[in-house]
Amino acid sequence: MKTHHIFLKAIAATSLLLGVEAQAQLLYYEGFNYTSGSSLTAQTGGTGWGGAWTANGSGETISTPGFIYTDGSGNVLLTSPGDGIANFVSGNNGNFRALGTTLGTAGSTVYISFLDQVNSSTLPYAGLSLFNGTSTENEFLGQPGGPTTFGFAGTVSGQSSTPVTDLSLLVYEINFSGTGETVSLFVNPTLGVQPATASATGTSGTAFTFDTIRIQ
Repeated sequence: MKTHHIFLKAIAATSLLLGVEAQAQLLYYEGFNYTSGSSLTAQTGGTGWGGAWTANGSGETISTPGFIYTDGSGNVLLTSPGDGIANFVSGNNGNFRALGTTLGTAGSTVYISFLDQVNSSTLPYAGLSLFNGTSTENEFLGQPGGPTTFGFAGTVSGQSSTPVTDLSLLVYEINFSGTGETVSLFVNPTLGVQPATASATGTSGTAFTFDTIRIQ
């Protein structure tokens, strides 16, 4: 089984990551290591990506400093390079970024993790989406439309009990079977170990792949 991992240090608030194999080798990283106040559109930082960030609507802007995550054992999440946050203020403005390859082959596992905080639970939605191109959205991670807790929605849905206003490390595990997908969300796991108990999980009977992400 192949295992992929994506890490986005800060989304709608701070970083992104995607990786492979039993040790979850990092494939994609974005630390938002850009000038505070600058646009995320056209930025090319991070590692592994297939191109620059492109705008959806007016896009997002960068703020510093970024978030810091410390787990229950006192371990601090190290994110380098990067100390920024990607901010958006309305549900219809965000940014796309192509992976440069397609993920989701049968028998593979993808991990996606990012630090997230929404400063108002009244926003319609806020988080990261898995797309094919920029027109087909398959799964939404973060705060889906409606709920005020972190979760996921789309091909498969699930909801944790953690309020979106709490700064949280979200780790999503997606197991691709070729006939359906199982998504598990781990909120604020202990660093350096495989998460054990999911905060939410769900299985769909519909398979999907993705080659682009959107933060919005």
